[in-house]
Amino acid sequence: MALYAKSLNPEVVIEINPHGITGQNRAWESGIDHSRILKWTEVFWTEEDNPAGLLPDGRLISKIRSFKLARTYQNILLTHLSDDPVAIAECLAFNQTIGYVGEDPIFPGLLKHIAFYRKHRDLFTDTEDVASVAVLRSQPSISYHNARAQLSAILVEQALIQTRIPFELIFDEHLANLSKYNAVILPDSECLSDEQLLLIRRFVEQGGGLVATGLTGLYDEWRRLRVEPGLRGLVDAQPTAEAYVEHVEGMGTAAGIPVRKEHGRGRVIYFPGVQFEGPLPQPEAYFGISNRYWKLPKNWEEITEGVRWAARDSLPVRVSGPPYLIANLVSQPAKRRILLHLVNYDAKNTPSVKSIEVACRLPQGATAKEVAVYSLDSDAPRSLNASGSAGTCVFTVPEIRVYALVAVSW
Repeated sequence: MALYAKSLNPEVVIEINPHGITGQNRAWESGIDHSRILKWTEVFWTEEDNPAGLLPDGRLISKIRSFKLARTYQNILLTHLSDDPVAIAECLAFNQTIGYVGEDPIFPGLLKHIAFYRKHRDLFTDTEDVASVAVLRSQPSISYHNARAQLSAILVEQALIQTRIPFELIFDEHLANLSKYNAVILPDSECLSDEQLLLIRRFVEQGGGLVATGLTGLYDEWRRLRVEPGLRGLVDAQPTAEAYVEHVEGMGTAAGIPVRKEHGRGRVIYFPGVQFEGPLPQPEAYFGISNRYWKLPKNWEEITEGVRWAARDSLPVRVSGPPYLIANLVSQPAKRRILLHLVNYDAKNTPSVKSIEVACRLPQGATAKEVAVYSLDSDAPRSLNASGSAGTCVFTVPEIRVYALVAVSW
């Protein structure tokens, strides 16, 4: 349909409404595989009920996964917006545009953000996400075993989001080219083909970092149990699938000490499980992992430290702050600048976040020329003092309320 439409008019935009990453088993329930259909679209809708914010029980709710899905396939995401400044800021930070503003009348707060976006639109166009870490969302693993594979993916992503480690979502096809990443995370990616396992081994042998959890690689792409674990040699401490069934009930994930290993020129760290904090909610229909589960895993510190180790601590940015301060890093190579978006997801209870220390990497040999912070609270950008040697830039953002954008040019 897309090819036919574009044959009539190459400028036509293909838009669909499959929803985003909600924690539901979209393949099982609706026959939807985002990685197959979003290649043919430019825009898609999500009507998920995941309003941006920090809940009293500590869960940080967002649509960040859906936005990252859109960015992986060069799509724009449309979602219903309220007059909540955090939700609008989330769109600016992760969608690089506000998106849908079709309420009538347009909310006053939304008008303010539209004016900001129009005034500084050059900061949002032609941007590329910057990340050296990737999280695999294995389609067969999630389709056949949503209760575990989706839960592990959600929890790992939550840890990266709330510790401000930049990451991209990748899908099965992207294993063919992992060269842009320093580390790849396989969160209970239990269903991997022989070819995928070969690509993962090659990535590690050539210097890449691998973070694997739980049941990763114990089954083939049709969820047939392998005679030997697929990661054997890379991972030596992985129990058999039968051992998991015997010792882990329901959707819980196994506890245990992570095991590190050097392999070829790369690094591998294996976690027996991504541990859910507290008692698991009662299973939903089709074992959906809705935002009732969206909280930092119990072993989040071990996981994020393991990711840094696997990536040889080669991350594009470090940002200090509380776990409700969320960051997104993009670049505009042609304009020789990177852009750091900061969002305070607890703005309703914490009016501002102060003294945010940032250390970011620049292209090799580059020196920061200017660092400026843009916000809705000021008509003009504010220059910041910066330090650092060639290839690095260190600065402090004095304060943000809900949203700020820092532009670093070299």
